[in-house]
Amino acid sequence: MANIADLRELFLRALQCLDGNYVKFYLYSNVEATGRLAAIHPREFYILVNEFGGNVISHFSSVVLRPSDFISLQADMIRTEDLNA
Repeated sequence: MANIADLRELFLRALQCLDGNYVKFYLYSNVEATGRLAAIHPREFYILVNEFGGNVISHFSSVVLRPSDFISLQADMIRTEDLNA
């Protein structure tokens, strides 16, 4: 179980994402995508996928994600990024 400091950090990161920013996340270390935060759970983020970019999807055949799919990710798979900068 996460301690209160971990949950606080998770919440603060989620608030940053909600402020009109996209989040960047990585799947299986070879897929990069961006999306907007859709919901918050104490241990996971639920993200509405907007687009894939960056690395080529090479070993990603078991599950195919499309724009507008919802996925859940552990917090350590997420990097916040302001795409307006």
